[in-house]
This record gives sequence, structure tokens and C-alpha cells, in this order.
Amino acid sequence: FLPMRFAVNALALAWPVVLTIGLVAASSWRGWLTAALIYFLLFAAVSAVGMARSETLTWDQPIRLWLLTNLPGTFLILAFLPRQIRAVGPMVLVFMIAAVGGSTLWHNVFEVSPRLMLPVVDFFGSLGFSDMQAVSAATYAFQLFGALMLALIGWMFLRGVGNLYRLRWISDQSVIVDSLWFLFALTSAIDFAFFGLLWFLAPLAAFAIYKIMSVLGFAILRQRPGGTASDPTLLLLRVFSLGKRSALLFNAFGKLWCHGGSMRLIAGPDLATSTVEPHEFLDFLSGKLARRFISGPQALTQRLAETEPRRDFDGRYRVADFFCHDDTWRMVLGRLARESDAVL
Repeated sequence: FLPMRFAVNALALAWPVVLTIGLVAASSWRGWLTAALIYFLLFAAVSAVGMARSETLTWDQPIRLWLLTNLPGTFLILAFLPRQIRAVGPMVLVFMIAAVGGSTLWHNVFEVSPRLMLPVVDFFGSLGFSDMQAVSAATYAFQLFGALMLALIGWMFLRGVGNLYRLRWISDQSVIVDSLWFLFALTSAIDFAFFGLLWFLAPLAAFAIYKIMSVLGFAILRQRPGGTASDPTLLLLRVFSLGKRSALLFNAFGKLWCHGGSMRLIAGPDLATSTVEPHEFLDFLSGKLARRFISGPQALTQRLAETEPRRDFDGRYRVADFFCHDDTWRMVLGRLARESDAVL
């Protein structure tokens, strides 16, 4: 029975593999459903074999195991990694985790050293608050302090992600996939925390091993670290008013094209959240997005130099979006058309 129990647990923990396949390979919801159907059929078959070989394993145990293991992480994935906000979802999630972590920081303060709270309670008491009001005010103050502190750490983390992206040490796809696996590692760590510190650290250590192995794997398998003359550059043109249909086309076509060539497009509202890069999102948050707009030929030349067609560490090309003013988009379009190998 031990091998079957191991197989059931391994399959329950393998659910993020299905989500990863959907993010990386599936171009439509049919691909997602196909991968999920194959997974659940395999999980049901292994669970059935386990129940046939053991009198203690009941039909509800594999179901409860799967729900406890995967339901929290799946809800977070559905909330922050849908196609419409997939490019910025992981970065928004950092602030959400910071807010939740900061709001619960006061619990640890109470448990570790209640004396740290007493001066704050006394301060609010000196302002005329009653005892209950002073405790509540001190609690809210520590919640706010914790949220701000962790938000600052989250902002520094995002700046680091932006710098790594500029250096091409990470890609847009690796940010999304790593966020997925880190979410499930974090939810598992929370579940294991009741068994001790080492159990809490085990899923996080597993994530670190996954990241090391993925980087080493891409380094070994990558045969062409840079672009070659045979790798084409595509200019994607579309009507902005197509909206959702533009996003569906970009999602399906881009997954295939970016493995063989680079893609350029003029930024528009239809693909704004699908093509935004980490450093562009940070510029938006800091109010510096205006510097990304093409104001003339010199700015276009600089932007073209920044988006030189080269493969990322995972072998994929990037999508270069060009923000244009109303009086510069024709100039940008003309030059991009002349310097592209193909136009769609």
C-alpha cells in the first residue's frame, strides 16, 4: 500500500503541472480542459487502485487530500493569473501578500512580546481613549505599520524583478510560472507549519530546488543563446476595437511565434495588460510611464536598441510594444514595417 499512497500524494501535489501546461502550451480553454481531464482521470485511476488494495483508504480521502492541497492555490491562480491581467497579476499578488502579512503582524507582536504593545496602548490612552479604544487603536496602528513595512519590502522585490528582466535573467513567462509554483509552495508551507519549522521550510526549499534545476536545465538544453539571421521579426497589426478577439489571437499565435522569432506591435488598449513588461508596470506605478512613449525618431531609435531581438534564458523571444502619441504612430509604423521580416 505504501507505493500507492505515495502515488496518490504525488499526483495530488502534481496539480500545478497541469496549470503550467495551460500557461505555457495551451492556446485556448480546450487545451486547459484536455490537460485537466487527463490529470483527473489518472488521479481517479490511481486512487481506485489504492482503494482496491487497502481497506483503510476510502473514496473521500483522495478527494479531501486534493482539495486541501490545491484549492487555496487554485483560487489565487484564478484570481491573479487570468489572461486579461496575466502580465501584471504576479506583481499585484506581491502587494496582496504584503497586505495580508502586514495585517497579521500584530498577532506575532502580541505573542512574542506583549510589552512592545504597552507603550502604544499607553500613548493612545494619554490622548483620551478608553482602555478598549486604546487597545483597538494600537492594534490598527500595528496593522498599518506591518502593511507599510512589508509593502516596502514587496516594492523592493518588484524593483529587483524589473532589473532581472532588463538583464534577461528572467522572462515574462518565467515570472508567471515561478509565481504559480511559489504560490503552491507557500500554501503547502502554511499547511505544514503546524508540524514544525523544518516542515514549514520544506516546500520553500523544494521551490528553490525547482528554480535551480529549471535554470540549469535551460542552460544545458539551450542550443542558440542569441538570435541569428534566420530568426524572423514579425510586426503584428490589428484594429484596437477588436478587443477580446485581439487578445485571443495574440495569446494563441504568440505562444508559438515567440519560440522562433521576435514580435513587435504598437501598444493599444486591447493588449495593454497582455504585453506590459515588469519594468513598464513599475514605471506606471511610479508615474514615469510617459518616458516610454515615442516622441520622435531619436526616441524610436533608442527604443529599437532596447528591444534588440535576442532570446531570453528560456529560449523564447520577447514581444516589444511601442507606446505612441497621436502624432508619432505613423512614423513608428512606417519604420517598423520596413525593418520587419513579416507583417501580420
